[in-house]
Amino acid sequence: DIAERNSRMVHETIPANVSQFLSMQTMIWIGMTDQHEQPWAFVLSGSPGFIQPNDGETLTITLSHSTLNPLRWREFLQIGKQIGCLAIEFTTRRRFRINGVITAINEDCLLIKVQEAYPNCPKYIRQRELTVDAVHGGFQQLNAGTMLDVMALDVLAQADTAFVASKGPTGVDISHRGGEAGFLKYDPSGTLTVPDYKGNSMFNTLGNFQINPVGGLLVMDFAGQQCLQLTGVIKILSDIEIDECPTGGTRRYWQMQIKEWYLYQFNGLHVTSKST
Repeated sequence: DIAERNSRMVHETIPANVSQFLSMQTMIWIGMTDQHEQPWAFVLSGSPGFIQPNDGETLTITLSHSTLNPLRWREFLQIGKQIGCLAIEFTTRRRFRINGVITAINEDCLLIKVQEAYPNCPKYIRQRELTVDAVHGGFQQLNAGTMLDVMALDVLAQADTAFVASKGPTGVDISHRGGEAGFLKYDPSGTLTVPDYKGNSMFNTLGNFQINPVGGLLVMDFAGQQCLQLTGVIKILSDIEIDECPTGGTRRYWQMQIKEWYLYQFNGLHVTSKST
């Protein structure tokens, strides 16, 4: 009943009152699949105005103004490919999701045909004020592999924010995940466990995992100026409670058996304030 009621917020176009919010953002989180249909999560950033909602039916991302991009994401771009987008204003915890299809690509911009557009609740978003250097920002790859090393484990221990990409029957989606620092738990077997806290009761991510048990995760360590990008196979756990990884009463988790990961250092993104 709750999911049906909340689903009325999903529209096929971007509402006019959201256009200004989107055009003011300096970051957008992206979910896409690779050539093997494996989801990955990315972050793009640039000066205000690099995201333009146009007439509400399309979304333009100006790539020439986008700086904080792991270079690998361009390998996945293809006309007709599904893409998920999420804009978050960390100072106000306001966020908005847009899912659609890529209709045009060139050196300067990416054009997306909107299929689903809807707001989300601000739960578990840590309030931060982020300053982006759109001129000197960028990513540097530090390491990669299949089993996490010491540097990657340190990012997990510090992170309270992550973004998860999934693929469902109607498209690709990206969603925010947050908690106390260290809420993501890694097992030496190569498995990452994520508690599924109470959300909007629409189960977008879990529903996609049920249909396609693969996912991507981008773990942000803002203080350390690093991010960890992972992809793998997903398993949903229900009706259990793991003492060292509490769910807040939902008794739900999802686990990622990691297939591949990349660790990046980012420049030009600075946290100027943070609240608990």
